Amino acid sequence: MATTCIFHPDRPAVARCFQCHKPLCQECRVIEATRVFCSSKCASRYRTFHLHYVKEATKPRYWRVFYTFICVVLILFIIRLIAHAGAGLGIPILEALNNFFKEFLF
Repeated sequence: MATTCIFHPDRPAVARCFQCHKPLCQECRVIEATRVFCSSKCASRYRTFHLHYVKEATKPRYWRVFYTFICVVLILFIIRLIAHAGAGLGIPILEALNNFFKEFLF
């Protein structure tokens, strides 16, 4: 590393803070778990961010399935209404669609 420590300009940097990327000398390093930080404040910020990120990434997304199901049901309902209304008008494709809904879906 060609830079010097942010806190001791006369000493060469041997690592960088994992959170803020400041260059650090051997004495200034704060090692927590497997990461090097410039202070306990940076370590705390990293832990907070990491816990939030992991929590959000592993959170189940059941609401997406639920809303997708609701949308599909609504679309089928609207198509059914259009087919039922159109069947009375004598439009062949809508009559066929109406018959399909009567026999297979509703």
